[in-house]
Amino acid sequence: MINVAAIASLRDLPQMAKYGLGSVFFYLLAGIVSFLCLTFTLQPTVASAYFMLSNLTIQLYLIMYMAMFVSAIRLRHTQPDVFRSFRVPCGNTGLMIEQ
Repeated sequence: MINVAAIASLRDLPQMAKYGLGSVFFYLLAGIVSFLCLTFTLQPTVASAYFMLSNLTIQLYLIMYMAMFVSAIRLRHTQPDVFRSFRVPCGNTGLMIEQ
C-alpha cells in the first residue's frame, strides 16, 4: 500500500531540478544506491562487505581522476587562451606524462 502511494506521488515531481539536471538522473542514482545497500546486506560477513566497499571506493576515485585528466586535456585544447593560475610544466607533454 505504501509503495503504490510513493509511486503515485512521484508523478507530481518536476522534470528538471534546480540547476537544470534532469530528475531521471536522481531516480537512477537512488536505484543504484538502493541496489548497493541491498548487496551489502546480503554479504555473509562484515569483512566481505567492507572489502566490497573499499573496492568500490577505489574504483570511483580512479574514474574521477581519469575524468579530471580528460577534462584538463579537453579544456587545454578547446580554450587555450584562458588564463589559468596553474599550468602543468612542459605543456601538453607534461599533462600526458602525468597520466
